[in-house]
Amino acid sequence: MGVPATWQGLLSGVSTAATDPDLAGLPTDFSCRVPGFDVGVLLGRRSAARLDRFTAMAVLAAREAVADARLVPREWPAARAGVVVGTGNGSLERYVPEVVKIADRRWRRSWRGWPRWP
Repeated sequence: MGVPATWQGLLSGVSTAATDPDLAGLPTDFSCRVPGFDVGVLLGRRSAARLDRFTAMAVLAAREAVADARLVPREWPAARAGVVVGTGNGSLERYVPEVVKIADRRWRRSWRGWPRWP
């Protein structure tokens, strides 16, 4: 993981495609996971609990870009700096578990932004 490892992987032409246990039983049962990507280790347990995988990857990519450019975030005017991430539908990583909570009438344990049952 990281810029040098990613670049070398691209140059070598070696695929990261492998059977993914999370996809067992589906028509396509392989994925191209990022080796060594552990959100809890890279961003901390709190961020791991709050961020979807693609969001954590975007945060880490932005940090790597800043470091690669040798920029010092403390020296930026905060009101003039930012990163924008756009997606077509967001992440589906947490979609199914949250819908199941709604179906089971367990909103209290669902995402904080949703109302509780009366």
